Amino acid sequence: MLPEIPERYEGLYRFFRRWTGAAFGDLGLSDAQVADYVSGVLTRFARTENLYRIRDLRGQRLTTVVDMLLEAEEHARPAAPRFDPFREREIRRHIGDFTLFMTGILRDYVERMGVMDLYTREGERSYYSVYEFDSSLSIPGSELFRRLFLLFERVAGALDYMRKVYFRPEMHTGPYRSLLERLSQW
Repeated sequence: MLPEIPERYEGLYRFFRRWTGAAFGDLGLSDAQVADYVSGVLTRFARTENLYRIRDLRGQRLTTVVDMLLEAEEHARPAAPRFDPFREREIRRHIGDFTLFMTGILRDYVERMGVMDLYTREGERSYYSVYEFDSSLSIPGSELFRRLFLLFERVAGALDYMRKVYFRPEMHTGPYRSLLERLSQW
């Protein structure tokens, strides 16, 4: 299940896929499908508006995991006025992606905030929720979310390693150097 990447971002996806593969290889994490998926997450989240794309009923961007969890709950209960299990699944997947990105690429920031345990727990829980939903409907690719649940901490660690080893701005002269410089300022 390769991520859907707009054509204009294919170069950025290849850049992230190269370094994700290198970091995974260095750390003995041999799961090409997870590496493909994570590279897609990095590509999407290179644009900040995608990092904070979940909105509440008033259209306000949700910027905290707690707010995203509350929004997911609004769609989770069959008796709730806003019951929509597909919307809940979309939010849960985003929470998994968001927490994986934050605990990996922006780990120092998450640790300074003191939310590492919360982000890890809710990221794992969200990916497992997506796996359960998708597998109950026989949606192809559901197994990927089970592996993301099982490997969450290892993948987050690989992303932190990748940032420290391969994303040092001074190593890059190409078009993505400014992106890496911004990441290093978090």
